[in-house]
Amino acid sequence: MLQGGGAYPGIRVGEMIRLVASYYENPLDPDWLMETVGLTKHAKTPYRRLSGGQQQRLSLACALVGRPELVFLDEPTAGLDAQSRLAVWELIRSLKRDGASVVLTTHLMDEAENLSDRIYIIDRGQLVASGTTEEILSGGAAGSATAVSEPIRAARGVETKTEPRRLTFQLAETHSDLNWLVRALREELSAPAMELNPARPGWWELSNTEITPALVAQFTAKLAERSILVRSIEVDRRSLEDIFLDITGRDMR
Repeated sequence: MLQGGGAYPGIRVGEMIRLVASYYENPLDPDWLMETVGLTKHAKTPYRRLSGGQQQRLSLACALVGRPELVFLDEPTAGLDAQSRLAVWELIRSLKRDGASVVLTTHLMDEAENLSDRIYIIDRGQLVASGTTEEILSGGAAGSATAVSEPIRAARGVETKTEPRRLTFQLAETHSDLNWLVRALREELSAPAMELNPARPGWWELSNTEITPALVAQFTAKLAERSILVRSIEVDRRSLEDIFLDITGRDMR
């Protein structure tokens, strides 16, 4: 399945799926497949009149109608709304349950995290990390990542025994300059790679370091020294997107 295109402009949805189904000895039921991808009410609609998301779902249906043992999906949920994305995810899971192998390319980290058994991260045409989903999320990926982040030391062949987590926090009052904080923590904890970056509006994230009780204690102590009140602190497991950004960097491509 390509990311876009591949159907005749004037062909109707039902005609297209049945045409592709006719190429196979034991295809899936076209009507069931149209229902599964939410295209039943568009069965008589010409391809050129479909929305981008509907065209994407039709391409997916055509890729799956032949009951493939190996299927390549390039951005299968590009342009889909939330409901359609979930339907496509469930369809991909059903393929896996039926024994098919799925090779999925995506820029959506939650999609990769939810659907994949193994993950390969490619940056600028180079494979920089690979492993099972759990290995990637726990920092045990194998690869040649160039980032210096402590949580992904294993991606550079360095053993790590701690599960990477992230610390995000919100201050009671707005502070635009917290460089002094990260400098102090780097010195106190001997963590020269530590970084402090905006996480979401009003929130900050400490990254490139292991989140330990000692770090949390030093963090709160340094703020208290300057009478800065913390409104909220969150320590949780890092997402695939966090790991991806650590490995590939935050510069725009």
